[in-house]
Amino acid sequence: MAPRAGCERDQTDHRWRARYRDAEGREHAKHFERKVDGQRWLDEVTAAVVTGQYVDPKAGRLTFRDYAEQWRQIQQHRPGTARLYERVLRLHVYPVLGDRRLGTIKHSDAVAFVSKVAGKVAPNTTRQVHAITRTIFRSAVHDRLISSSPISAIKLPAVQRGKVDPPTLGQFREVAAACGASAETALVTAAAGTGLRAGELLGLRWTGSTSCAVRSRSTASSSTSRGSRSSSARRRRRRAPGSYRFRSSSPTRWRHT
Repeated sequence: MAPRAGCERDQTDHRWRARYRDAEGREHAKHFERKVDGQRWLDEVTAAVVTGQYVDPKAGRLTFRDYAEQWRQIQQHRPGTARLYERVLRLHVYPVLGDRRLGTIKHSDAVAFVSKVAGKVAPNTTRQVHAITRTIFRSAVHDRLISSSPISAIKLPAVQRGKVDPPTLGQFREVAAACGASAETALVTAAAGTGLRAGELLGLRWTGSTSCAVRSRSTASSSTSRGSRSSSARRRRRRAPGSYRFRSSSPTRWRHT
């Protein structure tokens, strides 16, 4: 629905006053020296309303900190994730963008912000800060506080991944022998036979005492992080989610069920 609008000469200063009322009945006005400029502004507002891109000019006056705190309070984050977001915002984002109004943050400001963060922390942390900040700006776009996210299309520092040298079978056996008859021996054996990571190993649970079957609560494919995947992660992704069966005849081998 197009806004109610008009452009008329102001009797006080004789400039052209373009005005319109939004869907909530609030009036917005702006003065121009020429009528054609005022009409062009009204046409742009009308086009934004018709295409669903209209944003209240006063909506972006909320500061980034105020909006981010409101956003955090309604998220269904796990305790660890909630602490991570709070720490990242407090240490890296708020000192730079916290007191800025959402509508005044430009793309160049976001680029400078990411560059400043990259100069202080590791590439992985920089990407984490960028991802959290981008999520909040996207939410502000969905709430029609800003028309677009200023932190999109920013080049991030490359993450240098070192060469992985996995332990040999002999080294695994030495570690298992050093553990003796304890739960750690089972973890070492499972790690050697499946390639599961620490969090996945700790999530393993026995599903039956007679079949000696174990099942992981977290699937290997869903727990793999975004971006480039290691060869072991790609191998785990081909398995059925979290299903591994232990061969009682050979304690160092696992069979996929």
